[in-house]
Amino acid sequence: MARILIVDDEASIRLVLRSVLRANGYETTEAGGGDEALARIKSEAIDLMLCDIRMAPMNGVEVLQKALPLSPSLPVIMLTAYGSVDTAEEAMKLGAFNYLTKPWRLPELLVNIRRALSREARAVPETAQGAAAAAADWQGAPWQSDAERIAACGEPALIVFKGADPLPIARSIHAKGSRSKWPFAVLSCATMPEPIMEIEMYGCARGAVSALPDQKAGVLEFASTGTLVLDEVVWMPHKLQEKLVNILREGAVRRIGGFEDIPVDVRVLATTNMDPDAILAEKSLIRELHAYLTRNVLRVAG
Repeated sequence: MARILIVDDEASIRLVLRSVLRANGYETTEAGGGDEALARIKSEAIDLMLCDIRMAPMNGVEVLQKALPLSPSLPVIMLTAYGSVDTAEEAMKLGAFNYLTKPWRLPELLVNIRRALSREARAVPETAQGAAAAAADWQGAPWQSDAERIAACGEPALIVFKGADPLPIARSIHAKGSRSKWPFAVLSCATMPEPIMEIEMYGCARGAVSALPDQKAGVLEFASTGTLVLDEVVWMPHKLQEKLVNILREGAVRRIGGFEDIPVDVRVLATTNMDPDAILAEKSLIRELHAYLTRNVLRVAG
């Protein structure tokens, strides 16, 4: 059972997090400030740290800087009510796994914790060879014929999973399709704040984001000619969904702060554990993106 260190100078926040985490099967330990947190990291076996940013006298970024030398493999998720791209990028550059703004959503928090503990990345570009090597063996699966049809057709698809890991299946669809020699990328929609997701998706021009002095290509640009997987797509904010639909329709992306339209040709696969009809009823996806993804639906169960 994973042991999570909760670092926050507000006792009420620690109480809420302790209750939520213990109800979901995690052990917890707590610290009301930076010095206490560092002492616990030195004396206890900690699997993950949840750390508030706005604390005094030692803020969360300073705690992160001092904690990682003590435990280099410790995954850290930063929590704050004062969300900003600059602070988020600073924490991530220093080694934080991710950054969540308060009030956080329970499913979002739990997904982040699960992925941090399993060391899953925020946005993962892979070579075609890497995707093929990690591909799932679906021989004999009841959904094998549907998966093979989707792999061959080259169209968008929605993978609806129950008790199964959809990412190896997505890699297999890519590896068995016509784009197998080209890039494969995964964007985890449930594990990052909206400003960070926007940068990861679309990239940014040089100087457009103060924490990123150089230009950055987004995953849409990286995965062009290949496959982009939108993991747990229902967590993508509607504003970004609308922008994505326009990019897919026009076949071009413009980096944040940029002026050039960059051609993109990408196959989109998406994953969710929600039924497509429920997604539409709950308006988790805008209608245009729902229609785009549900041209092909693959239902898999573990």
